[in-house]
Amino acid sequence: MTRIAPKIAFAAALAVFGTAAQAADFVFGTKVAGDGAGTVNFASLTITQNGANVDFFLNAYGLEAFGPGAFLNSILFTEASIAPGFGACCSPVVGGTVVSIAAGGGPGFPGSDTGLSRFSLTDGEARLTDGETVSWTWENLVFAGVPTLAANVQGISLEDSQTGSGVYVPADFAVPGIPEPGTYALMLGGLGVLGFLARRRRT
Repeated sequence: MTRIAPKIAFAAALAVFGTAAQAADFVFGTKVAGDGAGTVNFASLTITQNGANVDFFLNAYGLEAFGPGAFLNSILFTEASIAPGFGACCSPVVGGTVVSIAAGGGPGFPGSDTGLSRFSLTDGEARLTDGETVSWTWENLVFAGVPTLAANVQGISLEDSQTGSGVYVPADFAVPGIPEPGTYALMLGGLGVLGFLARRRRT
């Protein structure tokens, strides 16, 4: 019994941890289209599944690599990564710009933008510039999988102007294990087996 009890406690801890808020960190830095350096880390996006809602925190910290007038125009995402039945976005917004949902890839996006939406970070003169952060919440949202993301940078310095634009994807990302329903079932099944073994050893 003394050997099995710690195993039961450990399995229970895993089950409880699975219900806590889970975060994924994305660092944008690999160019897939447009102007700018091929590889340069300039922004990070933390996405946290917090109960029925998803919290976003965007940090722009390296835009000076694109020139003094560079800013983040939008964060693109694939619509297929969003599960049906989602609620309102985007509030409350806290930080250096406004955030809204828009269809398509937006300004400077090359080729077809079918199946894309974006978090627009511009509203008149509002825009996310170097050293600024912004956070927002999307209510009643569940990701159907790891989202495909890209950052649209505008105002990149060219030889004769600051009119360049580029699209960058995360250089890498870290996603902790977020248990799916099947995983919870395995956890509960494992707890049941451990309980059975404990009861058997007592008899």
